Amino acid sequence: EILQIFAPQIRNTAVACRQGSIVLLEGSLNWVSSRPLNTKQAIATLPKGFWPRRRETFFARGRQEERRRVDIDVFGRIFCPEGADRGSDGGGYVDLSGVIFIRSTSPPKGKPLDPEYDDLRLQCNRTVVDVASSS
Repeated sequence: EILQIFAPQIRNTAVACRQGSIVLLEGSLNWVSSRPLNTKQAIATLPKGFWPRRRETFFARGRQEERRRVDIDVFGRIFCPEGADRGSDGGGYVDLSGVIFIRSTSPPKGKPLDPEYDDLRLQCNRTVVDVASSS
């Protein structure tokens, strides 16, 4: 199955393969954008039947082999919350090869608050908490 890409694409080779309850992603997402995507904005989505049981977080590769965090939520939406590997064209790149997880056998409860943006608030909470206590 081919992933649905939200951003304008130039050359995507990303596919999702399923064997039983295991989903394997192979290939890359490579897109152009006239303005940078919001880090909470989905860059692609998996087809139904390929969605994970719970939110999954992986480390993938960018253009220059640097590490890129990739999140996949229970609705199959793919995010790059640390920001995409931006190229000179203003686009991004992430290699999904080797991402593997167990798929959900039932649809998620409810719907996302916004179909294009991540519901996870943790990454946007900039409150600094001192975990070292002097008491």
